[in-house]
Amino acid sequence: MSDRINGWKSIAAHLGRDRSTAIRWYTERQLPIRRVPGGKKASVYALKSELDQWIRGQAGEELEQVSDPVPERSSDMPPLPPLPPLPPSLAEPRKRRGLIIGGAVLAIAVAGGLWLVSPFGSRPAALPQDATLAQSYLDAREDWATRTPESLMRARRALETITRREPGFAPAFAALADVYLLSQEFGDMDRRDAFHRARLAAEAGLEIDDTLADAHRAMGFVRYWSDRDPVRAGDAFRRAIELAPDVAQTHFWYGNVLVDNGQYAQGLQQLNQARLLEPASVAIQTDYGWALWSAGRDDEARTLLDRLARENPDFLVIFDCLSVIHLADRNVHAFARDFSRYAELRGESADIDLSKRVAAALDSTGEAAAWRVLVSGLAAQADGDPSRDHSFPAFAAAMIGDRVSLRQILQAADSRDENWGSAGMTRRIQPVVQNDPEMRSLLARRARALVTAAS
Repeated sequence: MSDRINGWKSIAAHLGRDRSTAIRWYTERQLPIRRVPGGKKASVYALKSELDQWIRGQAGEELEQVSDPVPERSSDMPPLPPLPPLPPSLAEPRKRRGLIIGGAVLAIAVAGGLWLVSPFGSRPAALPQDATLAQSYLDAREDWATRTPESLMRARRALETITRREPGFAPAFAALADVYLLSQEFGDMDRRDAFHRARLAAEAGLEIDDTLADAHRAMGFVRYWSDRDPVRAGDAFRRAIELAPDVAQTHFWYGNVLVDNGQYAQGLQQLNQARLLEPASVAIQTDYGWALWSAGRDDEARTLLDRLARENPDFLVIFDCLSVIHLADRNVHAFARDFSRYAELRGESADIDLSKRVAAALDSTGEAAAWRVLVSGLAAQADGDPSRDHSFPAFAAAMIGDRVSLRQILQAADSRDENWGSAGMTRRIQPVVQNDPEMRSLLARRARALVTAAS
């Protein structure tokens, strides 16, 4: 007899539960589900032996469908329970500087790509059937928009409860995916755990409703920034736009991905569409400025970002972008100022420590010493964290003319077979290595495939 069980319905029958419960257990309890690649809607199957082993491992835990209370909107909730360990393959790169997520620019999802513009975007009408859950869902949208660690915690708990109590309500899964992605920037979630949970939530939403545009968008984000798969990311974003063409957040994220991948004309077109849909969004304006700089329109970028910094002194991505631009200009004092502001707003200890060491070296020894501290510090961060790539330390070394460090950094990236976006920075590294065949080859091997086919 075959050990294989095909499809959610049969899997649920083996478990003695309904289809929605099986999907929920897959999302929340790591139910061992396998996927068959290909097609617009992935097929799933499971092995009876693995399901039975999983059930035995749940001994002592309640597997019935419980009526979980909706969490109160208080700011003193205890932290969520720890997540299971993830395989190294789920480690995700840094964006802007390799995606902030741990460093200065490219940090926060392509200059802010992680900031959702309108909460959960595509379908404004859908609400849970239960009136209490519907109110909780609306509260979660408000908490998401606030973007503080406390509000994101409330949103996560509320949405997790909704997916348990009304597991057929697909928009809650897509919303939860967005909140997980945001929580690794503004909240307390580890970025690998956040991407892993976001993937599971988006997949669960698509199993319920494969026309859910927000879930396709979340999958596009995960595929580009975590999987390093531009082709499948592009497929997901275009499907999201096909299903809901007037959602600013989707054009915003898609534009960021295209720009990061060096497809500037297409990326700027998407960002302009997002600007038309959400003209007051500081996040979109900031990333538009970053896109201008990435595409070589430096003066326009500086003018826009300087204005945004004056008007929004607490929006950290602006200072992330400006610090990188100052580095390209070799303006060490402006870099130290804006990098320090970025690190302060971000609150990540590694960046705060590095910004202080750069400032101390600048004050005590001078510009050359400050640059050396920066390059060595960024390289050490990338060397010690598999979720970071070496694009930003390579850029820093190239901009200050430190060819010895640049070669070492490129060799380290090659040893890990890194695949970079960060096109605005890599295009500025290219002239530095042009006359060095080894470094030119090392840099060329970091290139990614196109997000969309060339026209």
